[in-house]
Amino acid sequence: MAEDSNKPNDDVLLTPSVETRSEGVRIDGVDFGQRIITVLAVPYEQSTPVPFLQEVWNEVFSRSAFNGIESQTRKIPASSVLEVPSANHAGGRLVGRVISSDPYGEAGLVSEVKISRTDVGDDTLELAADEALWPSIGFMVKNPRFDQELDRYKKVRRVTRAFLDHLAFVGQPAYQGAKILAMRGEGSIESIQQASSTPKMDEF
Repeated sequence: MAEDSNKPNDDVLLTPSVETRSEGVRIDGVDFGQRIITVLAVPYEQSTPVPFLQEVWNEVFSRSAFNGIESQTRKIPASSVLEVPSANHAGGRLVGRVISSDPYGEAGLVSEVKISRTDVGDDTLELAADEALWPSIGFMVKNPRFDQELDRYKKVRRVTRAFLDHLAFVGQPAYQGAKILAMRGEGSIESIQQASSTPKMDEF
């Protein structure tokens, strides 16, 4: 990296911090009966432009990035940001927690979020069903020296190991393709769209 006073040094580069992302994620279903929202929290092998090191980099999550998350005992909180615009999940209210995650899916990390029976939780369920909210993750690379690969010339960041810090629902995602695929409740499934562009996720 060229010496430039406007660019961060290696100390900044190697300091773990919680980052937020909403690119490429989507809501896969809303179960009103059990108050559970199923989301594709992190897509794998999908290059997405994100702000990183005060520049715009293309970021990719490896398929192994969240391996082992299903056995973690730490409770992962879920929040809802009901204001637009929302920056870095600021102003979010606690609405529940992640109750399960499957890191081995074809499309990416699939998580189920249990929404609490509160006013904000009720609003979150309704807005998610109306495709007015999208999931957005907060994650941490605990060991930046070994858990990510940086190509400074091409400005590509590959995350090989990450930890899910929290999950938020926001009203203004960076990725416009995020969508709800189905509504599930009381034993029935109501399709939201005519045809799916992600049949493998539908099978899951």
